[in-house]
Amino acid sequence: MKKIVLVCFMFAVAMHTFSQQNISIGILSDFDKSDPRSQLLNQAIFNEIQRVTGTGYNIILNDQHILNSWWDVQKASENYKSLSSETDLILLIGSVSIKGCLQNQPFTIPTIGLGVFDTALQNIPYTAQESSGLNNFSYVLTSQDLKEELTGFKQMVDFRNLALIYDERTNKVFNQEVGEKKIKELEDLFHIDITFVPLESGDNEIRLNQIPDNVDAAYLAVPFELTPDDAQGIMDILNDKKIPTLSMNQEYVHQGALFSFSKDNGLEYIIKKIAVMADAAITGENLGEANVNIHKKRELYVNMSTANKIGYMPDFQTLFSANIIDDELQGAKIYGIQDIIKLALEQNLDIRISDMDIELSENDIEYAKSNFLPDVDASASGVLIDENSASPLVGQAEQTIKASGKLQQLIYSESAIANIKIQKYLLEAQKYATEQEILTQILNCYKAYFSILQVKTNISIQKENLSALKTNLEMAKVRAKIGAQNNADVYRWESELANAKQSLIEANTNLMISKFQLGNLLNNQLEDNFDIKDVSLDDEIFSFFTTSKLAEFINSPIKLVTLSEFLIQEARINYPAKKQLLSNLQAVDRQAIMNKRMFYTPTVAITGQIDETLYRGGVGSDPITGLEDMGIAGEFNNTTWNTALSVSIPIIDGKRRKLDVQTTNIQRDQLNVQIRKLDQDLSLQVKANTLQVMASGTKINLSKVSAENTLSSFNLVQENYKQGTVSITQLIDVQKAAFNARQAYALSIYEYLVNFLSLENSVGFYSMLSSADEQNAFKERFLQFISAENTNDN
Repeated sequence: MKKIVLVCFMFAVAMHTFSQQNISIGILSDFDKSDPRSQLLNQAIFNEIQRVTGTGYNIILNDQHILNSWWDVQKASENYKSLSSETDLILLIGSVSIKGCLQNQPFTIPTIGLGVFDTALQNIPYTAQESSGLNNFSYVLTSQDLKEELTGFKQMVDFRNLALIYDERTNKVFNQEVGEKKIKELEDLFHIDITFVPLESGDNEIRLNQIPDNVDAAYLAVPFELTPDDAQGIMDILNDKKIPTLSMNQEYVHQGALFSFSKDNGLEYIIKKIAVMADAAITGENLGEANVNIHKKRELYVNMSTANKIGYMPDFQTLFSANIIDDELQGAKIYGIQDIIKLALEQNLDIRISDMDIELSENDIEYAKSNFLPDVDASASGVLIDENSASPLVGQAEQTIKASGKLQQLIYSESAIANIKIQKYLLEAQKYATEQEILTQILNCYKAYFSILQVKTNISIQKENLSALKTNLEMAKVRAKIGAQNNADVYRWESELANAKQSLIEANTNLMISKFQLGNLLNNQLEDNFDIKDVSLDDEIFSFFTTSKLAEFINSPIKLVTLSEFLIQEARINYPAKKQLLSNLQAVDRQAIMNKRMFYTPTVAITGQIDETLYRGGVGSDPITGLEDMGIAGEFNNTTWNTALSVSIPIIDGKRRKLDVQTTNIQRDQLNVQIRKLDQDLSLQVKANTLQVMASGTKINLSKVSAENTLSSFNLVQENYKQGTVSITQLIDVQKAAFNARQAYALSIYEYLVNFLSLENSVGFYSMLSSADEQNAFKERFLQFISAENTNDN
């Protein structure tokens, strides 16, 4: 039985193979078939033809049927004759190959060309019906409207002398008379002078270096002939000369061209059109009647690395609405949230100011301690008196120089002792104030970080919306062109597109503002060109919250109360502002004790002084001699000293001590009220933030479902609009709903992040910045709190 089934299967396969019609394809190309670009293009066209024609045909492409024109029209004509006798369908790639094949009319087999961009300039037949009009011959017209492109180029770069760079190998197939006329029209229209710069393999560098110095812009009119290395070399020379360049091919922007208006998916559409034409030819349709046009999307591409090199800065509308290609952005430093926090702790000016307040408080302690250090004074004086007042009996000379030294040491003072302790409490309070400032600035950095991410996400969504609007506009243009509808939809989509571009500009402006705000928090220490790392629900910032028991408590209404009570308890213990108030209260308590003791405690100090006469001169400077028998010394006593112990007890000071006591009592009561109010505020903050985290967590799931459903609905309605079964109003409404839902979903994620961090801020504990031991201790306290709550309930 198995043998019978196998024989039947083999017979079916054989019959299917026999029923397929073999179609041999020939390719005549301007490019060497060993060129990797040529190989990829040939294979892509072959694969697409296979896909479009289906299983009814066996498409064959043999290597001997891939020939080159070698950029020679006559060689192209000869090779075309060879292929026409051996193949069933010929594909022409390049303007020289197309020009050569046109010498072989009438065409005996179907022939399709790729490489036509100006039918008049290239002498390619083109009818009013947008077809070739030649039996068995057609082509894909990838028109580059030079006038339109130069109009856009001149709006961005006000050039006066334009270098038109072209491939000399293709120039020989152009109608020179038509070309000269077109160039003259462009020069008159834009009031410019055009310099021709032909490229020839091997001496491009020499030719480009001969461009006149007055050339201030260049147009690279080479569709796809250049290799990436050749294009890179050309762009390097032009960029070194600071010449802004507009490229016909968007791919050259990646090699250093400044601008291009070409859409990067144009080749994909071209290949599809070639495949459709090939299928039509195989099934017997006349290629001479096929429409040769392909609507090529026009989008601006800007290489910002090149702009920086040549010193050109696009205006904001160009910068925000164009497709930006920037190799420098790929090398830009990317900051994660922990990098930002580290920089904030090092560079934030508010934190640095608060750190300096700590230094001042430490200095105040040392100043208070200095009251118990000895005071030592040294002085010198010179005295001159009249000679009548001088008397050697008392040692008073007419001229005297004396030196004095004085020592004063405080032994006991209640106010000095209390001041040291008070300053220590104030230092603790200032440290807690700095901790509070750090908490605040960290939250500000988090918010600024997520604000940038939110804006970046919004820009991405705005770009997708813009792209969808462009697609809708293209569909409307196609439908209007075939008469399925009038131009009303086209005008409406153009209006929607203009609004979307403005929204994108505003979103980019918001990104710049958000980056400025983050930079300001970090004392502008970030590079001008920086980016930040995105975060998701799976990142480290959520690990503590989502892997602990807190998550299940947030999701349960009853347990949410328990969680809030625990977090309130934590906040009242750990919140730096609360600790700051308690330290200030301790300082006031010590001030109150001092004020009471000042009624009866003495101040004790010891003093000592020594005086030395260094010089006597004039009248009375010599001692009287011979009076020793009368008890008068024959020499002066030049050194005297004294020491004293002083004890002072306050008696009456005008009621000031009593008033000081009353002041400290009021300050104590005031601080106690502030502490109670802060406890209430912390309780409110924790409860509110906990509910917001719960609500935003729920919002993530719901908004995600909404975003997915509305996007599916949009894709369905957009396809129906393409078929003409729904109106433009329906599509606009569902598109707005879809992209608004996507924005709401993205916003819900960042809203959750900010609410979660605000909750941690109100508790005074950032899980992501805490050590593993601190996190485990926090979890342990939570579990103990739950256990105690359950015990009390029982």
